[in-house]
Amino acid sequence: MTVVFCLLGLQVLAHGRPTRWNSDYLSHKTTIQINGIFVLLVFLSHFCQYLTVPLPYSDGYYAIRKMLSQLVVTTFLFYSGYGVMYCLERQKERYLEKIPKKICEMIVLFSLAVAMYVVIQHFLGKSYSISHILYACIGWESVGNSNWYLFVILLLYAMTYACFQIFKEKKYALFALVVLSLFAMVWLQESRSGTRWYNTFLCYPAGMIFCAGQERVDRFVKGSSFRYGAILLLLAAGFVVCYRLRKSMVFYEAHAILFALLVTWVMMKWKLDDPFLLWVGERIFGIYILQRIPMIVGKTVGLPAYPILYFCVCLVGVAVLAELFQRMTRKVRTLL
Repeated sequence: MTVVFCLLGLQVLAHGRPTRWNSDYLSHKTTIQINGIFVLLVFLSHFCQYLTVPLPYSDGYYAIRKMLSQLVVTTFLFYSGYGVMYCLERQKERYLEKIPKKICEMIVLFSLAVAMYVVIQHFLGKSYSISHILYACIGWESVGNSNWYLFVILLLYAMTYACFQIFKEKKYALFALVVLSLFAMVWLQESRSGTRWYNTFLCYPAGMIFCAGQERVDRFVKGSSFRYGAILLLLAAGFVVCYRLRKSMVFYEAHAILFALLVTWVMMKWKLDDPFLLWVGERIFGIYILQRIPMIVGKTVGLPAYPILYFCVCLVGVAVLAELFQRMTRKVRTLL
């Protein structure tokens, strides 16, 4: 696994270059590539959960995996918040009216993935009640799939819609969203088992706030290597301190936000143009949602005893599934 992780790092280095100022550091093309990196790290992390025999030369990766933990999803939330705020600032009421449709579209697409899991689990001897399957369609329950992220992002979209409908001024809507997010985190802590449901929650409003202040940030650091470097060091130092104190939920949230900001800050000076990561990023929904299918099937037929073969089968399997899912969802979207 360490070898795979290093190959991914070399891929990023080979298709990127330092630049004086990357004006596209938060463009759609850049952010889907960054999310492509992290969805591959999610794949590696989930794959390790199914192994019965450790892959050779994996000690380095396991140390990195332990360090990253939930940080691999922080950019998903941060960039989602940024993207929503970006559209709200430019399209205003028109985009706000699209959010309910966006929520319904995500539920429909996720329900298609859930149906695939239900069918596969049926052939493997597992069955679920109708109510369980319906809850799974919004991410509240699982049928073998990763589910918490979908529920959280649906909740955040709904909260965004409510806050910006009630408060017409941006600053009040953002403040209301942060307050509502804190209440949602408390509710999720009491309702769900596992800190993953809420420990990166604030990365989404952090992305929205960054978008709201991006022009001032850019003016402050653009053209000044000293200011850019000083803030980079402050972010890194803050991350290290919060990382060491991350057993406290306050510091865990802080280190998650700081990690997303660090990635964003680095991309101000690093231009990434990787066709492979673009391909992955464009299929990120399918890769994230469907990656456990080949892992579950492979485990059932005993592939974990042959970890390298198991890894190759899962990697090819999820690539094929993601491509098919991408083509299917294009047709579904045209009907919605």
